[in-house]
Amino acid sequence: AAMSALLKGLHQPRYKERFLIRAGQQLSYLPVADIAYLYSEEGLLYARSRSGKRHLIDFTLEQVAELLSPEQFFRINRKIMVHLESIHKIHTYFNGRLKLELRPDFEDLEVIVSRDRVGDFKQWLDR
Repeated sequence: AAMSALLKGLHQPRYKERFLIRAGQQLSYLPVADIAYLYSEEGLLYARSRSGKRHLIDFTLEQVAELLSPEQFFRINRKIMVHLESIHKIHTYFNGRLKLELRPDFEDLEVIVSRDRVGDFKQWLDR
């Protein structure tokens, strides 16, 4: 029984649990469980924590998409990846897209699920 549990564990993908972050001369870490969403801005990737703090992450959004659990995170467009629990409200939007309200708020920007990802997004929500 222990051996089968061990073998089963070998086939479970391991996802990142925390990110090393730099604040001035100090290093710290941000647990993945504390991330509300990640977004790309001017070539840099930021994570917004559930408390609303913004952290620079030393990865690209493409890299992070491979490192985080697809059960918890979904890339809604080219620039934003959201944690399921950060989605406050979902509105229908122009051209078959969806508009999200996130918590914490996304600084006056509209958060739109791109048209080509709406179907996958709905399936992701309906697991």
